[in-house]
Amino acid sequence: MNTNVAIQPIARPVEQKVKRSDQIPVTSQEYFLIHNKGFNYYGIDLSSMDIDRLEDVISACDAVERSTWTAQENFYEYFKKCNLLIYAEKDGQVVGFCLASLLLINEYCFFTNDETMVLKECQGFNIALY
Repeated sequence: MNTNVAIQPIARPVEQKVKRSDQIPVTSQEYFLIHNKGFNYYGIDLSSMDIDRLEDVISACDAVERSTWTAQENFYEYFKKCNLLIYAEKDGQVVGFCLASLLLINEYCFFTNDETMVLKECQGFNIALY
């Protein structure tokens, strides 16, 4: 029996993602739009935003989507394809969101509502109307 066999580790160290200190909070006043019926609304132009700064907001929107339905693609990849994010917040929690895309051709602007999701417990409050 050979006792000089080197044992290879099975697991590799897990790399932890360091959270950036410049994260935009869900309740950022910089992106605040309106307060209506107990909900705060925020809007972010994604085409001019460093997406890495939106990790908290994206995670919150992803949680809304996961609680609402089973997605067909990776939310983070889908999110990166859109130009505009509008979301509703109550008590520091994202309760609904809308992802949209804009296309400018000459003097025409095409707006597509790519995805709108609202937590089941917040449906019926007309959140998506504002």
